[in-house]
Amino acid sequence: MQTRQLQVFRFLGLAALLLAGLTALLPAADSDRAALNAGLRAYAAGENNEAILRLRSILLDHSDSPLAPDAHYWIARAAMSEGRLSEAESNLESYLSEFPEHEYHEEAVYQKGRLLYLQGDYQESIRQFQLFNESFPHSQFQANALFWTGEALVQLGRLDEAERLYRAVITYYPSSFRAEAARNRLDVTAAMRREHRMAELLQWSHTELLRARNEFSAREQAYELALQRYRGLDDVAVEAELRQQLDDLLEEVRLLEAQLQEGVRPSEAETSRLRAITIKERALEMKERYLEQLIQQLEEG
Repeated sequence: MQTRQLQVFRFLGLAALLLAGLTALLPAADSDRAALNAGLRAYAAGENNEAILRLRSILLDHSDSPLAPDAHYWIARAAMSEGRLSEAESNLESYLSEFPEHEYHEEAVYQKGRLLYLQGDYQESIRQFQLFNESFPHSQFQANALFWTGEALVQLGRLDEAERLYRAVITYYPSSFRAEAARNRLDVTAAMRREHRMAELLQWSHTELLRARNEFSAREQAYELALQRYRGLDDVAVEAELRQQLDDLLEEVRLLEAQLQEGVRPSEAETSRLRAITIKERALEMKERYLEQLIQQLEEG
């Protein structure tokens, strides 16, 4: 009889302890739910900092709360919207590693790709979106993942690949709001291509301008040298020498012609010399004209 009574007392004691524990947990669960709801309302209103404060209180007050996964996930989302990317990364990584079976896991894998994009890690962002597409081929976020992969490719200058993805969004997800965004981005990439071509043309024009300027400078130097050679040196210039030679020959021709007029019959040798002098005179005149033409070409060039 005493043994029976002892068992009853023990049972009642355990029941009392269990009831006390449940009673203690109920207020905590209520407060966590209230904090989560307040955080989600703030996030929906665009009050991201307020949302983070509300959601963080769940983790600070009850780290083992059943709502801890929700808190980590929505803190990450609010922090991304606010540009607090380090905080977003730590909460998103905690969520993905600690709660792989939670209801937001699929979207969290997608959001990690977006976070990498916002952090400027475009190559890793592309890899993350590829992982998402392979892991969740029928996800409602497929169009988003393709679109943001295209955005990362644009940042890397890979316009052809980006345009293929934008067209895929338009073709396979025509009712998605990303389809219209993809059309706009195709217009943007087309404009970027025109800008690239213009930049290349300007670069080419600048190169050609430098080349023409260098050629002009070289020709200008050649012109100056030619002037010094043919015109600038009065005593030793070739032009002056040729003129002197021409004057001497003309004088010799006049003397021979004077002898003929006086009735002096020149010898055969003198006649030959007269012819030679006449030929040389013509040659010198041709040389002089050639030099003048050369100088004129240099001045005009």
